[in-house]
Amino acid sequence: MLDETVPIHLSSTFGTATNTFLSGGIMVALLLGIGLPDDDDLQGQIDTGFWRVIYGFQYLCQALTIIMFLTCYPEYSITYSISTDNDAQALSLIKKVYASTEDPEEILKELKGQSQKGASGVTLSQACCEQRYMRSTWIAFALCFFQQQTGLDGIMIYSNTIFAQMAKKGAISITAKQGSYIVGCVNWVGAIISPIPLAYFGRK
Repeated sequence: MLDETVPIHLSSTFGTATNTFLSGGIMVALLLGIGLPDDDDLQGQIDTGFWRVIYGFQYLCQALTIIMFLTCYPEYSITYSISTDNDAQALSLIKKVYASTEDPEEILKELKGQSQKGASGVTLSQACCEQRYMRSTWIAFALCFFQQQTGLDGIMIYSNTIFAQMAKKGAISITAKQGSYIVGCVNWVGAIISPIPLAYFGRK
């Protein structure tokens, strides 16, 4: 929804901000593990009730998300409203996310022009199989696949297991949980500073 709502000239800035907050969310999820016993403390895992905090925190976050959608931004995204010819709702959200000094009608007109230029009736099967589209489509799929194989998701998901095995072999002096915190911190810091090289070298 963010990509469909923010002003176009701010999309790059908000794109990196999204990644930063996602990484921050992962960090918070890792820190919730502080209240849990270590993996080798079986009795502690049986006795602890901290798992209720972890489950409850997820419900709290989801409830806040629903409340924000229902109260702060009840409108559909600008792009969706334009695509369904709902100009009134598009204008309502434009007034919220664009500067008050800008003309909402002029912005709507400009966005409509861009939407019509970028409109496409290409189906998924056409994008994957037709000669003029398939090369770009499969290159995009390949880039997504290989990006996931760089280690990011594998390390984030299995960091606790990796560090636990390293600790058993005496390869590290920290606990598996502490190792996971370090991974989360590095991931978050990397997301925070990512706009710096982006500003110098561009997106490619």
